[in-house]
Amino acid sequence: MTLQKIMAAPPDTEGFGDPVHVQGGVMRKRGDDRLIESGGRFKLACTGNTRLYILSGEGHFKWARGETPFSAGEAFLLCGEGECDVYGTCAFLWARE
Repeated sequence: MTLQKIMAAPPDTEGFGDPVHVQGGVMRKRGDDRLIESGGRFKLACTGNTRLYILSGEGHFKWARGETPFSAGEAFLLCGEGECDVYGTCAFLWARE
């Protein structure tokens, strides 16, 4: 898996379903998209290409090749198969391509 910072317009956050408590946070679904409010740590399992949009907060990703910091307003592309952990109190949109 690779992780790279990208330039992207802020995503639409309307139309998500009811909140479900997962991994110490809250997740809402809209098709294949997930809106996640993390309380500190959230594990992502990725296959294919996934875009992450950081909506609020800050923290870092921990993945096989190290750590990458993030803050509100940034966007990232995860390519390939693998896992990464999102550390930090934040809200982000996880959109599979």
